[in-house]
Amino acid sequence: MTITLFEDSDDKMLQVIKQVEKITEVISAKELDINESFWREVAIVKAEADPSLLEELAGQYNFEILDKQNHGLFIIQVAGTSQKIDDFLQELGEGKVIEAARSGFTALEK
Repeated sequence: MTITLFEDSDDKMLQVIKQVEKITEVISAKELDINESFWREVAIVKAEADPSLLEELAGQYNFEILDKQNHGLFIIQVAGTSQKIDDFLQELGEGKVIEAARSGFTALEK
């Protein structure tokens, strides 16, 4: 499990780590340096899209078409940084995204 904490206070950050470590199932907890780790998110998106637009976006974004339904309706899995996913959704176009489910951050130390 990855918990993202936006906190300037080291004391507060250490307190969160101590509290998480108290949970029985937790083996360890630590702060990951953003420059020394990989951070990713996955989104599954249901959207109306022109196949030519998806071909155009394929070079820029890491996505997979999971299902194509009638009338240009696609279910797409996209992975990358949160900003990349935000950009992908924006490129699809406002009003084209019917539904989206996002995992939140997952991170791993280098």
